[in-house]
Amino acid sequence: MLYKVIRTNIVYSLILILFLIHNSEPTNAGGVKVSDSWARESIVAGRPGIVYLTITNHTLSPITLIGADTMISKKVQIHETYKENNITKMRPIDKVTIASGARFKFQPGGYHFMLVSLNQSLRPTDIFPLVLYFADSEKHSVNVHVVKNAGNSIKKRSDHHEH
Repeated sequence: MLYKVIRTNIVYSLILILFLIHNSEPTNAGGVKVSDSWARESIVAGRPGIVYLTITNHTLSPITLIGADTMISKKVQIHETYKENNITKMRPIDKVTIASGARFKFQPGGYHFMLVSLNQSLRPTDIFPLVLYFADSEKHSVNVHVVKNAGNSIKKRSDHHEH
């Protein structure tokens, strides 16, 4: 009889454990990594600046970037470069969604951050903070390195801090 009670308790315990495992919420293993941040040199304050970087989503769910901010410009917009009738154009976009396990690159000729109305010129070797805002109320700060313009070939420095 005692054997039957113990066996029944073990079976019920296993069922409870399986139920809890199946219905538990996944955690964000690894989080979000922001890396390779850089901006092009800009000689004149008041003109737009451009920032490029890479966001890697190590979470178990998609993440949505909804904006950015920095103290060195009046406004930051997420922009997309596209072609229409063989003409390259840019347009602001509201958000970028990054799938779980995916990497999204903001790079020349593609997506980038437009720094509208710079408060100062951006000189090579300058470093400034950029804050990224995500739809889940999370934010990440990254240090952006300014690099010298060299025509069409930009030598970039990278910032490999995990956030």
